[in-house]
Order: sequence, then structure tokens, then C-alpha cells
Amino acid sequence: MTCISAAVFERPLWVLAMLAAAEVVALAVWRVRRTRRAGLVAIAPAMLATAVLLLSWLVVTDREHIERAYEVIAADVATGGADALATYLDEDVEIALEPDDDGLDLDKARAIRLAEHYVREMKLREIKLSRMTIGVSGDRADTEVTTTLLNDWPELAGAPVVLSWCVKWVRRDDGWRILRAELTGPPGVRQAD
Repeated sequence: MTCISAAVFERPLWVLAMLAAAEVVALAVWRVRRTRRAGLVAIAPAMLATAVLLLSWLVVTDREHIERAYEVIAADVATGGADALATYLDEDVEIALEPDDDGLDLDKARAIRLAEHYVREMKLREIKLSRMTIGVSGDRADTEVTTTLLNDWPELAGAPVVLSWCVKWVRRDDGWRILRAELTGPPGVRQAD
């Protein structure tokens, strides 16, 4: 079911390509036979394609909710805000800045203060999200995401900072929230482009 849901709601391109091929065949049959039945069959793939497009536009899956949450957080933090981060962090959140080290876990308030501090210090221009994987199972989701912080931080001479995260989400009554975020490796600094 997950595969069908992803194909129809999240990435309908393959379904639409198959329906386009079916439409070509149906039109070829209609052109040869010119019957009412062949005409109706020729219309079916176009109608199904329209339905798939509408469904993919109208239905937002859990995976898409989480992906959009990442985008909202990244855009807000890149412009100097932490409101989106505060919205998506669960009240019981734990932020681990070093893998398997419980001594550096941050709660929600400390994580927001730290984010605000670094946003000001680094003078962020943009946050790029990459290598995003999202696995949803019921009311829980496990994700991995890499963030690239484009900045004007003098200490780094503007070199991008790359952070890889393992993030656990939980669905609450008011939507998806981050329950745990763990930095999975040391921050990387790439040479400025």
C-alpha cells in the first residue's frame, strides 16, 4: 500500500507515463475502429490521468508533511528566525549534538536559544536540504537529512557548514513534531565555491 500511495500521491510521474502510453494505444485503436466503445476507451486514460493529478495535488501524505516541515524550518532559520523550529519541536524533544553522548542533550528551550545564537553568529544566507530519507510507520517517522549552511561567518571565511542529522518525528494531535534529533557525525566544512 505504501508503494501505491507514493506512486499516486507523491510521485505520480510513472503512473502518468503509463496512462499516456495507454492513451496512445487507445487512440490508435479508436482511429482504426471508429466505434463508440473505442471512443470511450480512448477517453479513459485521460480521465484517469486527470484523477491521479487531482489526487496528488489534493492529498498531502505524512511523508510530504514532514518534508514541508523541514523546508519551513530551513527557510525560517535561514532568515534569522526560530519560530518554525519552536513550532515543530515537541515539548519532550531531545537534541543530541554528539552521537551516543547523553551529556550534550538539549531540551526545547536550550535548543531554540542555541539555534538563535548560531543564526546570529553565522549570518546565514541559505540552508540547503539534501539526502533526505523519510520512513513513516504509524504515528512515528524516522528521517535522515543533511543540511548545508551557506553563511557569511568570518571565522569560516564563508565556507559552507555541512551537518547530517538523524531525526525522529511523532504525530501529535496538532501535527508532526520532532521528538529527537541527533547529529550523526562531526560538522563538515567545505571550501567555499
